[in-house]
Amino acid sequence: MKRDQDSVFKKRVSSLERRLENSRKRMKELKQELKALRALIKHKDLILNQMPVWGLMVQDHQVIWASGELLNQLCWKEEEILGREFFRLVHPRSREKVKKIPGLDPHGKSISRTSAGGPDTYQIYLVTKAGNPVECEAKIRRVRFRARKAFLMGLTPVEAIKEKERERWLAEKHSTCERMALGLVRHLEQCIKGLQRACPEQQGREALSSLDLLMKHLRVLGETEPPASFKIFYLPDAIYRAQALFQEKLAALEGLREVEFLTTIRAKSVVKGDPGQISDMLLYLLENSLEAISQRGKIYLSLEEHHGMAWIYIQDNGKGISQDLYFKVFDPYFTTSPKTHLGLGLSLAQAIARRHGGEVLIENCGGHGATFLVKLPLCQKPPSSKRRSWLKELREAKILLISQDNITGDLLCELLKEKGAQVIPHHDLLKAIKATKRKGVDVVLVDLA
Repeated sequence: MKRDQDSVFKKRVSSLERRLENSRKRMKELKQELKALRALIKHKDLILNQMPVWGLMVQDHQVIWASGELLNQLCWKEEEILGREFFRLVHPRSREKVKKIPGLDPHGKSISRTSAGGPDTYQIYLVTKAGNPVECEAKIRRVRFRARKAFLMGLTPVEAIKEKERERWLAEKHSTCERMALGLVRHLEQCIKGLQRACPEQQGREALSSLDLLMKHLRVLGETEPPASFKIFYLPDAIYRAQALFQEKLAALEGLREVEFLTTIRAKSVVKGDPGQISDMLLYLLENSLEAISQRGKIYLSLEEHHGMAWIYIQDNGKGISQDLYFKVFDPYFTTSPKTHLGLGLSLAQAIARRHGGEVLIENCGGHGATFLVKLPLCQKPPSSKRRSWLKELREAKILLISQDNITGDLLCELLKEKGAQVIPHHDLLKAIKATKRKGVDVVLVDLA
């Protein structure tokens, strides 16, 4: 009897030991899985925080997650927001509206809503750490987080939305201008051909010249793709050409206006394009600055490099440009002086910059004039040298060699002949001079030492 009990006891102990061993193995596996899961969560959190979007998650009226982009833009630190009340991030002017969002306030109603099934959309004001309001479009979706209800928010600053709309509007307007310009070019080409046939030698040449200039401007407005004729060149060369042309214009105004014009080159930038068009673009901008300044004015032109781009600044101390005209000044034929100007200069400058992969930006200088910033992409490859090899030039060239040293002269004569040159040796200077009159030569080498 006792032996039977001992046997049963041993079997139970053995079974428990096996179960314990299995439990230990399982616990070890679970620890590894937990470690991997924590690493995955940390990795996902890292990715979420590095996403270039504004994001928030709110649960029980508290912020439980905020994207790094949102924190950076609003100047908050993570520890100042996480675990705190969501309304701390909401500007006072928007708190009453936010309280009416279903879920954030159980008795509230939706202010505006997208189509069924999509996130709800609201206009709210967040607040920076300094207390400044930032208007945002908030898309809010109800989610489950850790088995409880939460709200995931994607926020977009309204200013960014407006900027995208402006860019789209400008692109559409630019496309319309391109089509219009190309159509006018084709029409004017036919008109010019008819005038050329109808007009005698001198009559109508001034009109034809004006039409040619107008067609040139319209082609610039209508062409968007960079042509194959673009070449690599040093940007300062184009700047110096524009500077020379502008100084000629200033010289013509001497006595009428006093203008201080200064050019500063801080980089030997290399770009790809049409040097003539780049010079024209800068001249249009300089002429615009000249029109903006008073009798005594200052115009500065400078070149720098930043972030793989060449930056050309053109600054003046004129009257500046009102903010409501910022997006009109680049329109073709827009001008504030319709009696004296066509209003094509700035639109041509912008068209040339875009054709070269850049753009023209404008900003006021706090009531002290305006600054135009031209950005052009840099080219890493330096301009190709046009110098030709002397060895190639010597082939089949007629060379008159004058030397008083027979040994040196003979060696030099043989060397030149090996290179393919036709050598006429002379040891007497006067006879050599007479020989040059009888026979045409390409090069004269003299060694009278």
